[in-house]
Amino acid sequence: MDNLHSGNRIIAASLRLLASRTAVIALALVAIAAVWIAALQAAQVARDRELQAALREAENYARAFEEHIARTIESVDLVVRTVARESMRLDVQALRQELVRLHGNQADIVATVSVIDARGDLIANSPPAAVISLADRPHFRAHVESDSGKPFFGNPLLGRVSQKWSMHVSRRVNAADGSFAGVAVASLDLDYLKRFYRSVSLDKEGMIQLIGNDGIVRVRSSDEGITAGQDASRMQLFREIRNGSRPVRR
Repeated sequence: MDNLHSGNRIIAASLRLLASRTAVIALALVAIAAVWIAALQAAQVARDRELQAALREAENYARAFEEHIARTIESVDLVVRTVARESMRLDVQALRQELVRLHGNQADIVATVSVIDARGDLIANSPPAAVISLADRPHFRAHVESDSGKPFFGNPLLGRVSQKWSMHVSRRVNAADGSFAGVAVASLDLDYLKRFYRSVSLDKEGMIQLIGNDGIVRVRSSDEGITAGQDASRMQLFREIRNGSRPVRR
C-alpha cells in the first residue's frame, strides 16, 4: 500500500511539473509571438517611413525638373517668336545674320534656328545650311492648314542639317493678310537635357523621363544611359496621370 501511495505522489508531482513546464513554454511562445509582432510592426513602420521619404524625394526631383524644363522651353519659344517676327521684317540676307545672333545667345540649349518658307524650303538657318526641302517634316506640316496660335513641339528627330538629336519648337508665320507665309523653328538640343539629367545622382533603379502629352518620351535618363523617342502611352502611370486618376502633386 505504501508503494502505491508513493507511486501516486510521484505521478502527481510529475503532472504538476509537466503542467508547470507547459505553462512556461506557453508563456515563452506568447512572449516570442509578441516579440515577432512588435518586430514586424517596427519593420512596417520603417518601410513606410522609407517609402514616404522616397516619395518626397521623387516629388522634389519632379518639381525641380518641371521648373527647369518650363524655363528651358520658354527660352526656346522666345527665340521662335522673335524669329517669326523678324522673318516678316528683314530680307533673307539680314534674316540669316539675325538667326546667327539669336542662335549665339542660346547656343547652350538650341541646336538650330531656322526659317522655312511657304513652299517648305529652308531659306535661313543657323548654323548656315544649304536650301533644302523640309515640307515633309511634322514641325512644318503642323502649321500649313491653320494657325493655332500655339507652338508645336515635335518628337525627337535626328536633324538633317545639324546631325544632332533635337526637339523642334515651331510657330506659324503669317503674311500681312493672315495667309500662311512659312514657319519659324528653333530646335532644343537634347544633349543639353542629357547633360542636366546626367548631373543628377540617381539610385541604380532610378529613372527620369520627360514625356509629352502624346506619350512620346523626349528624354529618358537611367542607369542604362540617355535615350529618347520611346512610346510610353501604354504605361500605367502615364495613363493614370492623363485621365486624372492619379493626382500630380505640385
